[in-house]
Amino acid sequence: MLMKKYVVTGGPCSGKTTILNSINSLGFHILPESSRIVMEKYNIHPKKDFNNFQRILMIEQMGMEINLSNLDVDVAFLDRSILDNYAYANFGNVTCSPEIEDFVRNTDYSKIFLLDITPEYKKDDQRWESQYMAKTIHNKIHNTYNEFGYNPIEVPFFEEDSFEKSVEKRRDFILKRI
Repeated sequence: MLMKKYVVTGGPCSGKTTILNSINSLGFHILPESSRIVMEKYNIHPKKDFNNFQRILMIEQMGMEINLSNLDVDVAFLDRSILDNYAYANFGNVTCSPEIEDFVRNTDYSKIFLLDITPEYKKDDQRWESQYMAKTIHNKIHNTYNEFGYNPIEVPFFEEDSFEKSVEKRRDFILKRI
């Protein structure tokens, strides 16, 4: 049986990692976001060297996704995918290698869950984009998945609830659709 791969994506500050941590607590395998790994592993930041960062990021993401096939799990959730990295690269006019282009064209995900950006946008050391840029990137990611034949399922932010309740509702929204 082929592994089902579900991508949880969205612009910066959409709650991807928080929701995936909640999904992981239920026993599902999670592939972490590669950008934070690359920042720590290579001591590089996209704000200082966007082109080089994106090139390294795509190689790392590709390796992480290839290694998923070595795991003995039926279901995996990805905190972003190579298509997110591709969208960011296109956003910044970064040229992708032929190997990356080929991998991007041949990816296969079960479903894509696109999270709305949370109402309170917060920057941190690794989330460097302005709120306007975050929305622009969010739209670029959405369009990239559409271009590659995916129809992302939009996951709303439940503003009327507490943060914890909203995380739980968004997690359940996703799990009911896998």
